[in-house]
Amino acid sequence: MEALDQSLRPISRGLTQSIKVGKRDLTFTPDRNFRLFWVGHTWATFGDAIAFIAFPLLVLQATSSVAQMGLVTALLGVGRLIASLLAGSIVDRFDRHLLLALCALNAAVCFALIPFVWWQFGPSMPLMYGLAAPIGALGALIQVASTSFLPELVDSFHLTAANSRVQTTGAIAFMGGPFVAGLLSARDGPAVAVALESFAYLCFLWLLVFVRPRPASSALSQGASPQDAFAGLRFLWRDPLLRWVAPLNAAQVSILAGTIDLFIFRLKHELHQGDAALGSIFGGAALGAIVAGMITPWLRARLGFGACFLGGLLLEGIILGGFGLTTNLNVVIALGVGFIFGDTIILIISQVVQQERTPTRLLGRVTAAYQVLIALGSPLGAAATTALAARHGTAAVIMG
Repeated sequence: MEALDQSLRPISRGLTQSIKVGKRDLTFTPDRNFRLFWVGHTWATFGDAIAFIAFPLLVLQATSSVAQMGLVTALLGVGRLIASLLAGSIVDRFDRHLLLALCALNAAVCFALIPFVWWQFGPSMPLMYGLAAPIGALGALIQVASTSFLPELVDSFHLTAANSRVQTTGAIAFMGGPFVAGLLSARDGPAVAVALESFAYLCFLWLLVFVRPRPASSALSQGASPQDAFAGLRFLWRDPLLRWVAPLNAAQVSILAGTIDLFIFRLKHELHQGDAALGSIFGGAALGAIVAGMITPWLRARLGFGACFLGGLLLEGIILGGFGLTTNLNVVIALGVGFIFGDTIILIISQVVQQERTPTRLLGRVTAAYQVLIALGSPLGAAATTALAARHGTAAVIMG
């Protein structure tokens, strides 16, 4: 028992400190630099939310195949995985502010290529296959750089509140993005929706130009070499809390990989809903993320990290079973709200704990290592779930 107590004591201290920090979060007042980043990141999330619907619709328009949807999703995951292997050293070696701007520019170009080719030459699956991995790679770099850049804009004891604000407005963007994508796809085709995503990333780039991070935090700190790509993994393993949180997050994402494709396919081909209805359903479900973003600082301050994290996982598992059982659209929307609510709580608090417990000089590599663990199972999960759905039906796979 004494040995067990000794092994659990560092985790207990981390959870206690998590509660204390969470209470200080409730006094956060954003400054100009955070607001600019916040708005720009919201624009980028709005664009990603559009692609969330528009990409599968482009594939369906070209092929009418759920397996092809899964393949494109798998290629996105492969791109994310490869980039995540390198992103940590890149983010820790170079100016994170400049890196974010360059990634936003390249993302805007990639997304602009899709409607250009679609309109000039017609639907092109080779283009989708060719751009899926680079787009996934840029997404991984942007995610690692954004997570690592945020502590350069706010104090450490305000990270929960700052992340909650980013996630809340991101949820609003995610609510509007699918709705806009559904309407544009129904009226003008999904290529128009992807063009709007390119514009959203240009807005992110423009706002980043005016952000001024703290000079003292901008320089790379002394310590482990940026070329040491395994420093992030070693830190995750040695930290008594993150060594458990990271694998649980990775398992969660692997299980859920491909589920969104199945959900879209089920709504369109089994429940016979149109593009506009699809966007409305996803937009309504994003209300759960708005609520979660608003109350996560309060929940963490009172319940602590562990209860919020494990409670979110439990909620997701229960709701997935409900998705496979119901055909009632109102129930589907309600379940979607609950699912996104739980997922957003998990996202916010796991990201905050990672930022709080990691030194600035290692934050890029630790964030990238976290993403590698998550990305390892995503391509296989997406391909496997959609292939199984083609054989056994979407409801059975979602419930399984």
